[in-house]
Amino acid sequence: MIKRHKGRLVVVASMAAKVPSPGQAVYSAAKMAVWGYFASVATEVADKGISVTICCPGPVATGTRDAPRMIYGPTGPIQRIQKNDSKRMDTERAAYLIAKAMAAGVPECWLARQPVLTMAYLMQYLPTLGWLVLKKIGPSRARAVSGGKDGYNVTGFLSKQD
Repeated sequence: MIKRHKGRLVVVASMAAKVPSPGQAVYSAAKMAVWGYFASVATEVADKGISVTICCPGPVATGTRDAPRMIYGPTGPIQRIQKNDSKRMDTERAAYLIAKAMAAGVPECWLARQPVLTMAYLMQYLPTLGWLVLKKIGPSRARAVSGGKDGYNVTGFLSKQD
């Protein structure tokens, strides 16, 4: 790419790079590192005709009967078949949007449904409010995720019951 003075790197990070993900601290740290590394690379190669697109998908409906999704629960790895979930984007849609972002040459794209997308906008444009919301739902979400439960049931996180 450097010799040709032309090219594009397309990197898949995660919305966890943009929004702290209670219950998934190590995953968030890894995705923040990916985002930070490639954001820095983008600034270093900008004058060489090379561009970078960093894609940050939120929850994607991965995992089938033939290839279950691996997650980490309270006692270690758990295989999970992803059921239809309105909070998760299907894999075909995510791939399509990543390809569109690449073709459009955007430096960063966010691919998520609610409530993840709302939290990303809060953290980007109103970080103090974003932190207040995360600190309110964070402990309940961390307990849910570590117990192998749904980490995107915001209504449940805002109630006093766990």
